[in-house]
Amino acid sequence: MRIGITGLGTIASSVVRGLVNDGHQIVVSERSIANASALSRTFGNVTVASNQRGSRAK
Repeated sequence: MRIGITGLGTIASSVVRGLVNDGHQIVVSERSIANASALSRTFGNVTVASNQRGSRAK
């Protein structure tokens, strides 16, 4: 399953850590770049997506 997580405070980071060993591909936002980078470095199935601010259609 592919899962996306936005925001990476204490709770969201814990959710990722709880799901990561179940075989899911997890994409996290870079809102908290320190937490996102740490999760990505620690787990091979966690990747970081850019926030893409300002890309909304008008």
